[in-house]
Amino acid sequence: DEADKRLCEIDALGDYAAPIPALGAGLVTGFFCLLFGGSWNDAVVAGLIGLSMGRITSWFAQMRLSGFFINIAGGCFAALVALAAVSAGAASHLDTVIIGAIMLLVPGVMIVNAIRDTIAGDLVAGVARGAEAFISAAGISIGVGVMLKLWDLAGGAL
Repeated sequence: DEADKRLCEIDALGDYAAPIPALGAGLVTGFFCLLFGGSWNDAVVAGLIGLSMGRITSWFAQMRLSGFFINIAGGCFAALVALAAVSAGAASHLDTVIIGAIMLLVPGVMIVNAIRDTIAGDLVAGVARGAEAFISAAGISIGVGVMLKLWDLAGGAL
């Protein structure tokens, strides 16, 4: 009873205030950019992309848009802003900025759960979760790839 009461109290606290998740998204993407070899300028750009993308994806989720399409839109947004920043000279490594920014969308928990279910012997659940993670990752790569191709077709330098 005591644990249930405590869990209800925690649940009543609600979500974090709006700036906290956005700030966390910005920090995560910036630090992932540094982790993958980006410069500090690249990290700032990736952080700003993450800050914006966190808000955009949560807005799309409130509209009940499919996770697959949210990942496509997030990948497109990350690639577009990274391309614009590199073209403007605000960042120097396109690859690290994009990689850092899309790490916010990567389905890491889904992959871990798929592996956990498979190891536990729940093969159907493991395969289903693995397929869901693969489809999410495919959405991210489709979004980034489409934007890179559109940028190239528009005459932008890669």
